[in-house]
Amino acid sequence: MNEDKRIYDLKTKIKQNKEFLLLKKKELETDLTNNKYLEGVAKNYKKYYDNISEEKQRQHDAMMILKEYLDELIKEDKMTSNQLRDAKRQQREIVLEMDKITHELKKII
Repeated sequence: MNEDKRIYDLKTKIKQNKEFLLLKKKELETDLTNNKYLEGVAKNYKKYYDNISEEKQRQHDAMMILKEYLDELIKEDKMTSNQLRDAKRQQREIVLEMDKITHELKKII
């Protein structure tokens, strides 16, 4: 129970930090027009967000590969009823994770 609370607290803190960084990035973009010395900082933020965007895209692509693999397994119809049920459950979880990644990507961009 304590472990679950710690995980939840850490996820919440990570989400807050991401939101803070997005806010600061937007503020920096606004301030950049008024202060040319912030260009280096802006470039670092851009690299950071480009890296995060690329990573999220790779995650999404990997999930798509897994989903397509499960689609093929399900179509082959060579599984037991328990295996089929598990495959469909995993497929739903993958789709949910893909939606989550897509949402995170949209927030970043």
